[in-house]
Amino acid sequence: MAITEPQTGERRRSARLLQKVAVRVAGQGANGQAVNETGEAVVISAHGALLKGNAELRSGSEVELENAETRQRARFRVIWATEKPLEGKWDMGVELQPGQAAPWASS
Repeated sequence: MAITEPQTGERRRSARLLQKVAVRVAGQGANGQAVNETGEAVVISAHGALLKGNAELRSGSEVELENAETRQRARFRVIWATEKPLEGKWDMGVELQPGQAAPWASS
């Protein structure tokens, strides 16, 4: 597990960890259809994550992530998403919603 910090002088609210966490993703896909699938958070922090998944999620939409190991759940907002899949997966930046605890807090 490695800690990463931005090289651009950009300040973040919390450190990011390069740690893979298997998650279940539930929400609405960019096509308007319900999404309930497995995914993976590959960079995590106390305030969000870089998520990889099979479904395209719409920027601004709310999703629920469940840690596959601990079953902890939390609501997130999709901040950004790639325009097309990379290596067969969509990359999405998600931000933890107020009042929620990150589901990998004890990972």
